[in-house]
Amino acid sequence: MRLRISVPAQLGLFALLLLSIFAWAPALVPGYWEALEGFVPVFNVSQPAPFAAVATAPDIWRSAGGATFLLPRAFVLIGFEPSAAVRGAYIVAFLLGSCGIYAWLRPRLGDLAAGMAGLIYILLPIFLATVYVRGSLADALVLGFLPLTFAGLAAYERQRSLVGAAVAVLTIVWIWRTQAGLAVFATLLLLIYALAVERNWVTLLIAGVAAAAGIVSLISDFNIVAPAPTNFYDQFVYLHQLFAVDWFTAPSDAGWQDTYPFQLGFAAFAFSVIALWIWWRRRPRPLPEVERLLAFAWIGAIILVLLTFGFSEPLWRVTGAGRLLTYPWQLMILAAPLIAVTAGALPALARA
Repeated sequence: MRLRISVPAQLGLFALLLLSIFAWAPALVPGYWEALEGFVPVFNVSQPAPFAAVATAPDIWRSAGGATFLLPRAFVLIGFEPSAAVRGAYIVAFLLGSCGIYAWLRPRLGDLAAGMAGLIYILLPIFLATVYVRGSLADALVLGFLPLTFAGLAAYERQRSLVGAAVAVLTIVWIWRTQAGLAVFATLLLLIYALAVERNWVTLLIAGVAAAAGIVSLISDFNIVAPAPTNFYDQFVYLHQLFAVDWFTAPSDAGWQDTYPFQLGFAAFAFSVIALWIWWRRRPRPLPEVERLLAFAWIGAIILVLLTFGFSEPLWRVTGAGRLLTYPWQLMILAAPLIAVTAGALPALARA
């Protein structure tokens, strides 16, 4: 006799919502933690401006844009203190990011895989470090909104959902108004996704038009420039930092970066490798749209991570792209959703 175990249809979503507390619970602690960017987000919540200007030099590409503070200002309006409002915005970023990954992947990978991917995403060291080590509200919100953009584009292609298209447009414009430098690379990534995975010219048009709207909204601010706060070309990542543990120390000239958590994360890396091996050997092959999604995620994640290494410096210099970011390893923020896809695909690929 074969034993059959009934699994709730949305077990992955329930587990994601329950276990996500491990990512955002520290933000509930009163006060504000000591972060590399200090109290800059807190100071700027009460000072409306196109770009963060209190305790930081405003810059159109590198600075936190005005949209960064829309969420915390909403919390302030209902009675929160500025520090609590910023902490609330971080919590929203965690929830948006995890639910965005789930909404994006559930139709193609299933509930359990999507739930695991969403949980892995918000527990990635790059996400946690962006919030609790750097204290960068702008980058944290990009991490929160980017999965929703992918989900919106996928929903439009799959169901011709106008809501999905609207979500994609809104989040793309919001990303441009939050962190314009990262938005340039995010837009390129989304356009490639629309071409390579969704293969729909309307989806490509949605991403392109939304990005154009974001650029147009910044035209009047193109004269807001400031010197780089640090030497961009001194901030490349070393290979050992992707796999380092607390006891591992290697000589380098990167200063504070020696102890910054750049790790990919054991679960994310191990699950991705196992999923890749299963995918390579699996017969029959997954559906074509799933094949395209996985190929895009693995190739995109690898390329983005490689661009944070020192050997990519000539490319950064030739293109002038170093002007857009403070650190080259900010590209790991864009790689994070792709890493979540590769790791979260394991349950889906392991099913016979």
